[in-house]
Amino acid sequence: DVVCSELVRHGLADGVISNDMDLIAYRCPMVIRDFNFKLETVVEYNVSDICKNLQITQKQLTDLCIMCGTDYNSRIGYFDENELLSMLKDNMSIEKLIESAKDKNIKISTKFNHEKSQQIFNSIIELGDIKIHKNEWMSDREQVFSYLINKCPKLKSKSVHKKLDLIL
Repeated sequence: DVVCSELVRHGLADGVISNDMDLIAYRCPMVIRDFNFKLETVVEYNVSDICKNLQITQKQLTDLCIMCGTDYNSRIGYFDENELLSMLKDNMSIEKLIESAKDKNIKISTKFNHEKSQQIFNSIIELGDIKIHKNEWMSDREQVFSYLINKCPKLKSKSVHKKLDLIL
């Protein structure tokens, strides 16, 4: 996830196709999910637009993802997403939110470990650290189409091929 996110952040890819929402916590600029070849639809998540619409920073969005639960962490407790967003906006950080919750006798899950998650999601990979094997890297669209069609024969449909062309 972190490598894919960094490739997009550095402009080496337009987005990541994945159903793993942790990419949002990694601040991947564009996540494409729910790719449905039968209906010819996708759902696009643009992190910049999400932050703008929620009126929060990208760091706060990562904190919100952490509080809602990730692959590396359980949910903070028994709050709904709107409560978490409101509390995050009021308190500006997970740490201040936890202090405030303790002051108000609001229970925080004992399995919630935000420090570990923040360390993971705020890690940065330098481009020089990303190794791409020459035989796996595809530089032109036709190579990508051929690879995808071999992996998923349903992609041979002309309408799907046109949609892939828009994505790639």
